[in-house]
Amino acid sequence: MRRGSRLGAILALASCQGGVGDAVIEPRPFLPDVTEALAGEVFRGTFSPDGSDFYFFSKVGEGEDYRVFVASTEGDSSTATLLPLGDANASSMYPAVSPDGNQLVFSSSRGGDNAGLWMAERSDAGWGEPRPIGASLSGHYNASSWFHPDGSLRFASTTPDWSETHFYRAEFADGDFAAAELDTTWAEFDVGEGYHLWSGLLHPGGELAILEVSARLEDGRLSPSDLWISRRVEGVWSVAAPLGGGVNTEGTENFPTFSPDGVTLVYVRDFEHFLELPVEALRAAP
Repeated sequence: MRRGSRLGAILALASCQGGVGDAVIEPRPFLPDVTEALAGEVFRGTFSPDGSDFYFFSKVGEGEDYRVFVASTEGDSSTATLLPLGDANASSMYPAVSPDGNQLVFSSSRGGDNAGLWMAERSDAGWGEPRPIGASLSGHYNASSWFHPDGSLRFASTTPDWSETHFYRAEFADGDFAAAELDTTWAEFDVGEGYHLWSGLLHPGGELAILEVSARLEDGRLSPSDLWISRRVEGVWSVAAPLGGGVNTEGTENFPTFSPDGVTLVYVRDFEHFLELPVEALRAAP
């Protein structure tokens, strides 16, 4: 899970590709009470459709042991609540809530799968008993699920031998997510030779994309990931570049997510903190 923690750091990633300007974009702590209370590792999160709740997963035990939590974003202080999601002993990761708020999709090792995709549906009593979904690729590590602005489910899937990762999309119909199809969106992004694209997501307005990118080191390993940006201009995505200012560090920046209104970007630094910054600052950066 710690993609960057076992990889050596490199300096000045932004200078290799040219960062997005020299202007400082100062991120602020997001849900600091939550990360302090958990005193552990925090990973990718997502907002509820109304923006009042924030779903994320955190490491709770030794090895690959993760659980999904939900925190309120309202008020001056926040606490996180564990979501049982059926099997209390199974790892649960990468939560994603559908735009209508009726489905919660997440990755899980339950059922003996590497990391299959599961879904819980909302009722008046809360989230129901999870069940596997048709879009999940059996035996693969299915992860980084998120919902596209058009309502379709998007996710990354790594082959059982860990040699290849591909991006997929799936539509919800007749009570399930249909068989996954290759998502060709990410072939449109140019991160340059010598770099690896882990994942990414689109702004709700569709004009910005935030990408997780690592440099390929001479020894074949990958550097800790940074956040890069690409803008859609007249139907074409610009060459991606690292976000400048105070966004990226020598550590790991990853797991970006947008607030439903598109005003705020939240991401994770070093698997320890959630940070937020205004999307307007990204638009304004040269």
